[in-house]
Amino acid sequence: MKTMKAIEAAKSANGLVAFFFYDTIIEDIESLCKMLNIKAKCYTFRTDKDCEVLIKKAIEEGVVLSIGGVMNQKYAERYGLNHITIENTEESIINAIETAKQILLVQKEESKKQMELNLQLERYKAVVNYTHDAIISYDENGIIDVINPIAENIIKTAPGYAKGMRIDRIIRNSDMFNAYSLNEQQLNYITNINGTYVSANKVPIATDETIAAGIAIATMVLAVDYKKGIYVLSGKEAISKAPLSTMLLLGGSMAMGNAFTDAGCAEWVAGNLTALSNMPQIVIIIAVGLVTALLTEVTTNAVVVASFLPVLAGIGRAIGMDPLQLMLTCMIASNFAFMLPPGTPPNAIAYSTGGQMKKK
Repeated sequence: MKTMKAIEAAKSANGLVAFFFYDTIIEDIESLCKMLNIKAKCYTFRTDKDCEVLIKKAIEEGVVLSIGGVMNQKYAERYGLNHITIENTEESIINAIETAKQILLVQKEESKKQMELNLQLERYKAVVNYTHDAIISYDENGIIDVINPIAENIIKTAPGYAKGMRIDRIIRNSDMFNAYSLNEQQLNYITNINGTYVSANKVPIATDETIAAGIAIATMVLAVDYKKGIYVLSGKEAISKAPLSTMLLLGGSMAMGNAFTDAGCAEWVAGNLTALSNMPQIVIIIAVGLVTALLTEVTTNAVVVASFLPVLAGIGRAIGMDPLQLMLTCMIASNFAFMLPPGTPPNAIAYSTGGQMKKK
């Protein structure tokens, strides 16, 4: 009602009418003034000081009537400008409070997301800078945007020098890192980077099925003096000193484990445990532990656990028992394989020495 009376007063005013709004102009008012042929001008304010400045400005621009809130009324009366005060209704105040709450909630969510993003970026930065591998990331134009200290050492460049440069100008003697093969994935690629041989992986980064960037990770192939052909471990030494019998033993145990799984023996053994469904839970747990411990004496632990866990989960649900009890029992029992070399790699390494070393 107050607003309509103010519009009627504005229509009968002989001159320019000023409407004052807090922060945002209400478009409906502007449209209504045009429809009623009211010569009007709208002003927005945020602070008490803004109100005083705008009242003065309105008077200078020839305004004869101002329409707004209590803050505008104070300065309109001070400077002799006719003013109509429109008080806020209870509904408008509640709407303003609800809007403010929503804005505050959105700001808090955005702040939380920004904090999580900054934390994630710091984690990635720590991984990139302190890993033992060389990491280089470059965009679709071949421009390097990330390079860690290990990569700078291999490339033999000053810290920060390579960032922003084309990768094919920094690494000149390797086709793997040129900017024109960005969409090609290459893994375990032995290449020479500025005189250092590395085992490198190059992986494209895609967004919305479009290749946007690439990342290269390289691990040095150690050499004491590459130019003289002196390496940490020569091929002849590796063949003569490596315990081939132990390798064959481990390979055989892995083959047995895979055959055990592929033939369905794991499912068959675990499936027969359902015959114990009427037994107390402690009996079932002991049976699972014994079967697991026995099997890991002749096959590798990883194969037995990987085969048994899915089956035990299904059995636990079928007999109304917590699957975690059976699965944890299997995982713990698999580590009891200490009698024979195939049980674990450390066992195999110990047996490969041919005996025990004693201090005299």
